[in-house]
Amino acid sequence: MAIPAALINFDIQDAGLTVWLFKKSGGAAGTAPTYTGRWITTEDDLDAALKSAIDDARADIEEVQEYGLLAQNNEGSALLIDTAETHAGLIVGQTANPVPQKKVKNEKEIVNTSFFVVRLTHNGSVLHAVRKTDASWKTKQRKGLIDIGFRDSALELDDAPRFSLSKYVDFFIADDRIIIPHKANFESVLNYRQAHANEF
Repeated sequence: MAIPAALINFDIQDAGLTVWLFKKSGGAAGTAPTYTGRWITTEDDLDAALKSAIDDARADIEEVQEYGLLAQNNEGSALLIDTAETHAGLIVGQTANPVPQKKVKNEKEIVNTSFFVVRLTHNGSVLHAVRKTDASWKTKQRKGLIDIGFRDSALELDDAPRFSLSKYVDFFIADDRIIIPHKANFESVLNYRQAHANEF
């Protein structure tokens, strides 16, 4: 099966970039989850690093196969599903509207982020790269830590909050298709496995 052209042919390096941070709630018993997204200003060097990581993640995909509840992918492969079969439209809809009211203004709006989306735009085309966040975004994980930095051959207290953005992509949204290198995280973000299981 061919990798979708909307992913393969997308010009990542020349694209405009916006980072969205999402918190997720609900979604139990097959209902649609609630996503609360906010966009955040990023510096040029971070934009370049994100584009490079997304380019690498795309290059790692050598083959695709249709998504199924029992389907498994391995290194170099990805699963494929239509966006209409998922809650991806809820994410895409929010990222299309970066109004000032949705801009991150303080740290409280960042902590406990569930996943982040890098929205790339080029010549009218849009590509979304989605990844679950790690423990550095969770309040309870940070409460038991003393943040430190290494400067001038010594450790010192560093009160600036630190967050990590993974170089990996859990799934891409390209036009009406979702390309999934990491099935478990895709199912977690979109509550897809539960919704599919409820059909049985």
